[in-house]
Amino acid sequence: MVEKNNYSTNSTLSSLWKRRSVKFAMFLAAFIVLFLIALPIGARLYLQKWFVENGADKATIEKVRLNPFTGVAALYGVDIQKSGKTVFSNSVIFVDIGLRNLSQHEAYLQKVSLVDLIVDIEQYDDSSLRVASYSIPPGKDDNVEKSSDIVEELGENIPWIFRAKEIGLDNVTIRYGQPGLDVELVIEEALLAKFNTDPNDTEGTLTLKGTFNGAPLVLDLSTLQISPEMKIKGKIDMAGVHLDGLAEVLGEFLKPFSGILGIKGNIDFTMIDTGSLDVDYDGLINLENGKIGGEGWATKGTIDWDGKVSFSMKPEKIVVDVDGSLKAFNAGFDMPDPVIDIDNSDINIIGKTTVTISEEVVVETNASLALAGTTYSMDFLDSSTGNTSWKGEVRVETGTELEGLVVRADGKLQVSEPGYSMDIDGALMKVGNDMLSFDGTVEYIMGVGSDSTSYVRTDGTLLGEAIQFSLPKTIQISQSKLDLTGKTEVAMGQNTT
Repeated sequence: MVEKNNYSTNSTLSSLWKRRSVKFAMFLAAFIVLFLIALPIGARLYLQKWFVENGADKATIEKVRLNPFTGVAALYGVDIQKSGKTVFSNSVIFVDIGLRNLSQHEAYLQKVSLVDLIVDIEQYDDSSLRVASYSIPPGKDDNVEKSSDIVEELGENIPWIFRAKEIGLDNVTIRYGQPGLDVELVIEEALLAKFNTDPNDTEGTLTLKGTFNGAPLVLDLSTLQISPEMKIKGKIDMAGVHLDGLAEVLGEFLKPFSGILGIKGNIDFTMIDTGSLDVDYDGLINLENGKIGGEGWATKGTIDWDGKVSFSMKPEKIVVDVDGSLKAFNAGFDMPDPVIDIDNSDINIIGKTTVTISEEVVVETNASLALAGTTYSMDFLDSSTGNTSWKGEVRVETGTELEGLVVRADGKLQVSEPGYSMDIDGALMKVGNDMLSFDGTVEYIMGVGSDSTSYVRTDGTLLGEAIQFSLPKTIQISQSKLDLTGKTEVAMGQNTT
């Protein structure tokens, strides 16, 4: 009975095996198994060969994991050497692609993990770019334009959406170099979540902890959007950035350029394709032992800012708004030709200032100013003051082709112990006061065109105490008090009055 059943089973299997469809299915299954086994090995060998053929001196890959049916891919132990330097290295690169959304024109990354990764990027004088061992030649304008046209056409016909549920980075180092600039970003840990290019979805977030050129960096972005407009919003905390690293690349414009920069606050950045740009920052900015200058001028000092800074650029105008407190310590300004040297121990500015740039530049401020002892030196004049304070409003209009410069100030200026000295034909003229103050309005209007007369108008009260004026062997005047109240007007042009 058993022999009969075995015979029946064998007969059934034999008849099934004779069928062409069964043979094809078995062959296909065996091929798929062998393909899945051979695919990672073939991919590893091909990638190693490709890296060497494209600039690497040596390339090793410990393991490749690929599964085209689930969309999972991984690289383990990649090490690429060029000119005796590691230009790309990783422990694990893991990618999980969500295949189910491809039919809906959605490229979906379920999970990406980058661990112990090093990427070296370098740009050369001829604008060519090397990413790891792979070199990209300089681009040409006509190719760029053609590529952008293709991208635009594809975007109109096939509106693909890119989504990434989770991209994690652990111990990732990105090194970038170009003539005069070396930057290293070390990402100790970072997580990019719910990032997408769907214009109706703004859920993208980014958290990052690491260092920028050795300076601690923390980012916590609650909004990260790139379509249809670029929008970044969140917190930034960066301390101890040495500006010396940027000195060479900025040398054409700023020299010297040094100091230690720190930033801690909230940032809101929006850029639209129409050319509009809005940047809002609220927080702390610190520049320690700063030295910044250009051709024929230089500044120095330590600066602390606490408040809001806004920058808005539209096609028709640019607006810069600052509202907060600025403190400067050991500040100085130098200009060698003509010689101007200003040294101040402390500067304190509190209030709001708005700069609008369109057909003309308009500056409006209600900020108060407090200066500690200050010295001013020029070729022909030396001056010094004790404490100086200003409270009031100032408006400056740079003018247009039809309208000249206009400066208006309304407030109170008080200067303690102002002193001036000037060399006149070998004799030193001196002017000094215990106190000098003005409370009122001052206006300057510069003439342009056919009417080139400029005007200075004042309306207020000028007070002075213990005024001294002397010119050796010529004249000496002293005045215990000075009190002038009223209006004045001085016209300067063809006929000065």
